Amino acid sequence: MRHVDIAISLVVVSYLWLAATVVIGGQFYPDYDHISQFMSALGATGAPFGPAVNYWGFAVVELLLLPCLVICFAYLMRNRAERVGLMIFAGYPLLIAVAAFFPCDFECSMDDPTRSQLMHTAAGFLAYFCAVVGLCLLSHAKAERSFWVAPGLILLVMLFSLSMETAFSGLMQRALETGIYLWFFVILMRKRYHKEQVV
Repeated sequence: MRHVDIAISLVVVSYLWLAATVVIGGQFYPDYDHISQFMSALGATGAPFGPAVNYWGFAVVELLLLPCLVICFAYLMRNRAERVGLMIFAGYPLLIAVAAFFPCDFECSMDDPTRSQLMHTAAGFLAYFCAVVGLCLLSHAKAERSFWVAPGLILLVMLFSLSMETAFSGLMQRALETGIYLWFFVILMRKRYHKEQVV
């Protein structure tokens, strides 16, 4: 199997692990609402199976991306601009893994937040920010440099909307996560297609 295929497979498995974590975790959380509640609420302090969701769910999701990024850095992203974008994007899985070890307060409430809640929120926001900026740089490094503008703006709007708790916060977070994975998947697929054309 080629390096690019391994990288793509790791991205797909990571996303499927995330989806399974959220679906299964939600089944064991009474009255959990996927539309309004953040995914982090499944691993929050006092949540049913919170530590299991954090360590065997969210942490594993991000750890699956790390070997993918190593492969990309070593074999797929060879020019300086791509490598800078990839290093910034690496902040996404690393910071989300950090957030998993600092669970948010019950139901991720920001009323009188604990230090763990503040660490979780800061790590999560910075992780998503690194993902969007890194993906923009990765896309800008390619031949079609305008490709990053529309998805970059859409994901940034989604990211900043998470700071305002609404009835659709959970849905917006899931859309943001899906957008990040989909965009990275497209970048890798384009890299795969380019390699096939070269061969």
